[in-house]
Amino acid sequence: MKTLTTLIAWLAVWLAAPAQSVAQNPPAVPREVVVRLGPGVSAAQFAQERGSAVLGSIVSRNAHRLSVPIGLGTDDFLSSIQDDSGVVFAELNFIAADTNPGADTRSIFVASTLGEFLEQPALDSVGADGAQVVALGGGVIVAVIDSGIDVSHPFFARRVLLAPLDLIEPGGAAFDGPDGLDNDGDGLIDEAVGHGTIVAGIVGLMAPEAVIMPIRVLDSDGASTTFRLSAAVFAATDAGADVLNISLGTIAESQLLSEAIDEALAAEAVVIASAGNEGTDQAPSFPAAFSARGVLSVAATRATDVVAPFSNFGSTVTLTAPGDPVVGTAPGGQFGSAQGTSFAAPLVSGAVALLRSVAPGVPSRVIRDRLLATAVNIDATNPQLAGNIGAGRVSASAALSGAGAGLLGFADLNNDRRVNTLDLYILQSAGADIDGDGAFTSSDRAAMERFVRRFEVLGMKH
Repeated sequence: MKTLTTLIAWLAVWLAAPAQSVAQNPPAVPREVVVRLGPGVSAAQFAQERGSAVLGSIVSRNAHRLSVPIGLGTDDFLSSIQDDSGVVFAELNFIAADTNPGADTRSIFVASTLGEFLEQPALDSVGADGAQVVALGGGVIVAVIDSGIDVSHPFFARRVLLAPLDLIEPGGAAFDGPDGLDNDGDGLIDEAVGHGTIVAGIVGLMAPEAVIMPIRVLDSDGASTTFRLSAAVFAATDAGADVLNISLGTIAESQLLSEAIDEALAAEAVVIASAGNEGTDQAPSFPAAFSARGVLSVAATRATDVVAPFSNFGSTVTLTAPGDPVVGTAPGGQFGSAQGTSFAAPLVSGAVALLRSVAPGVPSRVIRDRLLATAVNIDATNPQLAGNIGAGRVSASAALSGAGAGLLGFADLNNDRRVNTLDLYILQSAGADIDGDGAFTSSDRAAMERFVRRFEVLGMKH
């Protein structure tokens, strides 16, 4: 049975791990492949005809995990189906993360207090107080794709949580709690829930009225796969998440994950991912490394704006945020101090939620551009990394400041720090130009309808 004392020692971040060469073959699940089949192609029939079996499916995308037939090697089976007319693409099921503790790793968190959680340098660094004068994140859905969270934590009782989605044990009764008990009856104690609990707490601290949607993809050892991670991204997109926080990654450039991220971005979600903790620019971590497509890849700094020694850097990084350390919620009603790009990312996700809450109709690229344009350039503080740490350290207060922001001011018309149907009534009466094209058109009406649907889903109707 685990207690808080032993929990402090169990889950590790990638701080002391040696940098992985991009030339290495990414690790994958043994004797398993992932296929995306064409429209109308039956996975069961496809597998049966090839002596395989369907191990798991993303039914909505006709994507499946297949076993390798007995007597065939994985590479041989993959080669034999890649050019099949019914196959859109086929690839290995790559390992997306493995944070299993080892002798050379550091613990994920050390015990902290409520005061240290509420009054921490990381919040001052990103200007949380100034930003929260303008917005609180109301009406924004943030998907925390991670290890699940301890929903019994008192901090989350004050937040609206959408029903957790468990992709490790679909339909499970609950995530295991911090008491060391097997609460979901699977015979395992899922200790990795601490990682997601910290991440979700940081999001909630930044955006107190945001809706958190926990999606569990990391197992009890902190491991996942690209298939499972892709399924989570698809699920978040289908559920209408505005923000996706992904504090994990893989060195494999999975095609399925690539398509999932593209779908999320096309749906106007803002995707934030941790850059990785190998301390190098030679081990890009996906999906953070999809930054050229619009993913916000977050490196970690200290409160002094010095880049943390463990943080990845390079051309794929778009922003930095404090990650050495950050204090978040920890299992068992506790609070913990953690280090890693995993915990820098949710500060950015929280800032995005604040922006989206007062400007729900603007394209996601406008949100991203606003964060980049108002970031604090820290190249001078990190001369050896100049040009390799993106636009700089995120500043939520600067992003939400001033009438000249352009992005702001059109939605929160009654100055209550949230956008709701009261603002919609004012917008409709004024014939407001929501999309900024210079006219009140059908696209503005469509945006208003989208807001109304969102408020209804979240039970926020006035």
